[in-house]
Amino acid sequence: MSSQVQSAGIPWYKESEYAEIQSVMTDGHNLPVTYAAWLQAAKKVKESFAARGIVPIEAYINPSEFAAWCAARGLNVDAKARIEYASFVAYKSYQQGNA
Repeated sequence: MSSQVQSAGIPWYKESEYAEIQSVMTDGHNLPVTYAAWLQAAKKVKESFAARGIVPIEAYINPSEFAAWCAARGLNVDAKARIEYASFVAYKSYQQGNA
């Protein structure tokens, strides 16, 4: 009997690109002001998922590639798209056996 692993993608950023992330996103003003503040919050989200038995997958978002990904799908570059993208990355990771 096989057990299924539940995973969840979490939007993830590089510190060197955080200012660009904030400017590219239509709701960038809603993101934490500093990368350190964002990272602290993101780590709490990861811990929360892990505590519930969900494997958290960091879904790295490159600012320009993400904007193009959204444009190709007719999505706004915002929180809803970030979640959709993170789920997409988590699913791809699952398919590749990384989750």
